[in-house]
Amino acid sequence: MTIQELVTRFREISLNHKEIKSFHVGNSWDMSASKSSDIYPAVWCEFPVLSEYTMKDKSYTFSLDILALAKADNTEDELNITSQCEVIADELLQVFKLKIANLALINMSGLSVKAINADMAVGVRIDMKVTTNRACEPLNNFIETMDRL
Repeated sequence: MTIQELVTRFREISLNHKEIKSFHVGNSWDMSASKSSDIYPAVWCEFPVLSEYTMKDKSYTFSLDILALAKADNTEDELNITSQCEVIADELLQVFKLKIANLALINMSGLSVKAINADMAVGVRIDMKVTTNRACEPLNNFIETMDRL
């Protein structure tokens, strides 16, 4: 699978979650979705994505931010919203594993965050390493096979 294919599947699955209202590609601190609560909770698939290759497969490390708006200057509400986002993140990770063919989740970690953008959203950042199949046949784009010298 390619990065594009995986991000497309992440988007489809995320937007099928009953609480997720929007999905964005890029970094949450680079852009504000809006100051409107109607687009939160939201998922951001951050860039860059780390790619690693072996002879049989490849792995990607993605960062996903699951964010929602909390009441301003209200630590208790921030903690509550962060906890809700963590539950959503856990559900998403489990469904990614179930619904994306040829995907293996290798390791996952989460960190609570307070997004520094115009929205002042809170939630969790999930770093996940996934392994998938190769997306190409290596000799298809060569005119002839070359012998190893």
